[in-house]
Amino acid sequence: MLKRVLLTGVTGYVGLHCALELITNGYQIRGTLRNMEKSNVVLDTLSGYVDTQGKIEFCALDLLSDEGWD
Repeated sequence: MLKRVLLTGVTGYVGLHCALELITNGYQIRGTLRNMEKSNVVLDTLSGYVDTQGKIEFCALDLLSDEGWD
């Protein structure tokens, strides 16, 4: 069973490097994105180094949005 980690800022430079290390070391990642369309960029980048199938998922998290604060 893979250990799951929440990784905020997965689209950034540091976030992508952390994601690569986590996947390489057997973790499953839930990455946060402000814009879900950027998930393809993350997958394309990481897929050049590791198999991401079933090891990364994304959720929308925009702290500047008024949605979801209730």
